[in-house]
Amino acid sequence: MVKAPPHRASFLLPLTIILIFAALMLAYHAARTPAELDVYYVSPDGSDHNPGTLDAPFQTLRHAVSRLEAGKTLYIRAGTYAEALENTIPGGDSWDRPVTIAAYPGELPVLAPVDTRRVLYFNRPTQHYIIIDGLILDGARIQNQVVKISGGAHHIRILNSEIKNAPGQGIHISQWESQYNEFINVDVHHNGLVDGVPNDHVHGIYIQTSHNTVRGSRFWSNGGQGVQIRRQSGFEQPVGNVVEGSRIYDQGRCVIVFDALDTTIANNVISGCSIGIQLNYDTANTRIWNNTIVGNIRGIELSRRSAAASLINNIIADNAEYGVRALLPQAVSDMQYNLITGNGADFVGEGIVRAADNLIGADYPPRFRNPDRRDYSLRRRSAAIDAGISLPDITTDILGTPRPFGGAVDLGAYEFPRE
Repeated sequence: MVKAPPHRASFLLPLTIILIFAALMLAYHAARTPAELDVYYVSPDGSDHNPGTLDAPFQTLRHAVSRLEAGKTLYIRAGTYAEALENTIPGGDSWDRPVTIAAYPGELPVLAPVDTRRVLYFNRPTQHYIIIDGLILDGARIQNQVVKISGGAHHIRILNSEIKNAPGQGIHISQWESQYNEFINVDVHHNGLVDGVPNDHVHGIYIQTSHNTVRGSRFWSNGGQGVQIRRQSGFEQPVGNVVEGSRIYDQGRCVIVFDALDTTIANNVISGCSIGIQLNYDTANTRIWNNTIVGNIRGIELSRRSAAASLINNIIADNAEYGVRALLPQAVSDMQYNLITGNGADFVGEGIVRAADNLIGADYPPRFRNPDRRDYSLRRRSAAIDAGISLPDITTDILGTPRPFGGAVDLGAYEFPRE
């Protein structure tokens, strides 16, 4: 008998082990249950008897969401889903292991429930570190808000989404523990209209808690205000909310802050409202920095019960009645490096600190690129170019251009785009 060479036997043994291991891995992955998958899919053409894969998706959102847990993602395929997700989305562990519900790349799914109170509702303290990305949330046939966050739910992030058509608020955050929520690149419009009539008490976003962020978003044609921040009765004052890099227009009041502390309003374009920014009722330490506040009836209004507002690096122009109104000296802590021109009256009241480094009057044209089309970026020879100062945490403009882009920071929401 001819024996196999020793080296051939030593080669066959590792090869056999590798093949067995590969077969076991294939069998494991083939046998995985839906609960063990990290990514699920749902489609109007799917079935809830499917495993929820790309080729065999679920059909209903409610069933698909029931499979989620920390670190898992649900992709929603294009189509209209007549479903609400009220207290059904589980929470993640952290921003490193969130629960994510997102549009399938390149598609625009619509959530349009019928006869429910809301489209999305987060009302449990276990609902946290949840990401909603790329959805159209249509409240045309619901009874109240499109999005409600309360009951201790926190760290909810909604981005790249459209929030529209509700009879109630577009977004409402209430109850003290529901903090640290983020709304990034969202379009919020036509909420708070009943038979086409605006309800002044219903807003694009209504914030009653602390440390929430609105960034890079658009608010328009909502019934009341674009953004309202106000203490909820029986709870502490909201602290540390941020509204930045957004466009807010065609509202009752674009931004109004009632009875809140340490709010930042920065890098926004605010236009076409009855009042651009209003501070009221025991509001204090508000930073109004690098905004373009233009074409409103009134620009900035600081009430008798507001205090210590900081107005720096703003353009306040072409507001019909006045640019800035402050009735008492304590309303303003500092007001410098602002361009204030073309208003019915640039200042009203005794509470204005008129620092010498403000640019006031017709000698300082802002030279907007195309104001008729609401393009308030700057043209060459604008008086706003290089006229500001660097401010903490304001390191880019509304488009993400670094500040300063030239010799010094430009006033308003835009840095001039030098060659």
